[in-house]
Amino acid sequence: MTEDLSWLSGGVVGIGDTLAHGGVSLAVEFAGLALGGASEASGASVVVALATTLVALPSLPPPFPFFEAEEKWKELAQSIRDTKTELGDLVNKAGVDAAWEGPAADEFCAYVNNRLLPAMEQLAVCADEEAGCCSAVGWNLIQGLIIHFAQCAVGIALCIASNSLNAIPYVGAAIVAVLKWIIVDQWLIGLAYNVWDMNNTFQTLEGEQAQLRTAQDQLAAAFGTQADNFDTAALDNMRKQVAKIMTNTDQWNKP
Repeated sequence: MTEDLSWLSGGVVGIGDTLAHGGVSLAVEFAGLALGGASEASGASVVVALATTLVALPSLPPPFPFFEAEEKWKELAQSIRDTKTELGDLVNKAGVDAAWEGPAADEFCAYVNNRLLPAMEQLAVCADEEAGCCSAVGWNLIQGLIIHFAQCAVGIALCIASNSLNAIPYVGAAIVAVLKWIIVDQWLIGLAYNVWDMNNTFQTLEGEQAQLRTAQDQLAAAFGTQADNFDTAALDNMRKQVAKIMTNTDQWNKP
């Protein structure tokens, strides 16, 4: 049975995306295999191939999806703020406040201005934070890819340069083999540090999620919710306020 991926349409995933993502993965694999080929005579090529396939490839995914997600979150934040502005104008300028008078109108306008509009701004802040996190992850991945390619290029160049020592009688091949193992060892250390540094950045981003949780808590509070449940006390208090206004018909309209 083929999985339905039609929900990914609309510019989120396409043939161009697939080719770009596959191209990055192939480049990462090719860079490692090229280094393995350059170190072949030493027997270190197997180690390089395994490290590339099992460590580098999974740790250096293509960054493009994160930049696409960043744009989507930015668009969402702007859409929320546009809606907030339009709603504020409808309520406070030529809309409700001008056409509807009385305590009920005052309560409604106060709710929109003091609770709903600030909550919408907090929702936009959430979207901004998500966009920032996506951007940071994307650039972190780009940095990791650049470092990986640079380390592979340096390793290849050193391995090729070391081949000149094969001309030394009797011990030349052994010296070259030792040098290539040293080069590969240094490459492995560089790869490990690169992955560690990227993971450090991701942990820092996880710490910034606290800002998102704060914004989400404020949004939930604005709509009278606690955790994933409605705050029944807040809803009951709102019901009593509405009932009080509705039962006093004398105050429905201002004189």
